[in-house]
Amino acid sequence: MIAGDPNTFALCWNEVPSWSTASLQNGLLLVLMGGEMVGGQFYRATLGPELLRMRGVVEKIANADVILSASVCKIEVFRGFSREYCEGGEDAKSFHLISPWSLIDDGKYIFHAFNDDGTERIVYADDGGEVKQLISPQGTVKRVFQLAVELFPA
Repeated sequence: MIAGDPNTFALCWNEVPSWSTASLQNGLLLVLMGGEMVGGQFYRATLGPELLRMRGVVEKIANADVILSASVCKIEVFRGFSREYCEGGEDAKSFHLISPWSLIDDGKYIFHAFNDDGTERIVYADDGGEVKQLISPQGTVKRVFQLAVELFPA
């Protein structure tokens, strides 16, 4: 299954019955951002907890109050926490962590925030220091996670 547009932002998953039990559905999970695989690979995932995480992300974004300046000087990532430091002495503001659990377990983090120009920012970072950003139309992330919740195996 796929939720979203692989050229902007998408979640893909597939249950692998031979990895699953009667009570746990296991499978593969992939996050695409700007046409590239986040972390460069598929991740083994327990799909039930990932579904709960996705529901939480939808709720978090629906109640978001993090608005960022469109200019970013530096994004510093340390163990899943991200801060944006802006020029001109502006206060640092936090992004929302929206990574699926399977990526977090591997030291890969995806953050989300709304920009003050009506777009939203998706940031990928890993423990190795790699940082990539994507600016997308507002509502992109919420739509992807909502669709994933609707399509995900129960």
